[in-house]
Amino acid sequence: MDGKPSIRGASYPEFHDWKAQARTVNHMAALGGLILTLTGDGGAEQLTTELITVDYFRALGVEAARGRTFLPEEDRTPDTHPVVVMSHNLWEERYGSDPTVLGSTLLLNDRPMTVVGIMPEGFGGVGLNTDVWITSNMISLVRQAADLEQRGSS
Repeated sequence: MDGKPSIRGASYPEFHDWKAQARTVNHMAALGGLILTLTGDGGAEQLTTELITVDYFRALGVEAARGRTFLPEEDRTPDTHPVVVMSHNLWEERYGSDPTVLGSTLLLNDRPMTVVGIMPEGFGGVGLNTDVWITSNMISLVRQAADLEQRGSS
């Protein structure tokens, strides 16, 4: 291995199996891409979103420029921690770099989500143009929480 992140399709339970069995990997993360609709001030906007596990930012070696990334407990139980991390680009373009966005509530797919962090300028995630990141436990924004327990690549 060359130490670079690699990507492979797998189900959420398979990912957790790999993570539990890993002995030589420092950080392992899962992600999925989706589009969510942001509503509220400024009208509706489609956002490129990465649904991620808690080690995602550590695996990529990046920290929030403002606020924080996700805490382990925010990715344990479906629908218990509606938090979001925002890209610097979205923060700048839609919110004019307003520092009060941190801690405010966004409506994503009509669900209130609290902004806990803003990523550094130039960081766009694995997809390179991600607007927001949410934890995998918030899958119910687009699918049923039971989908997290289904085995097999999806």
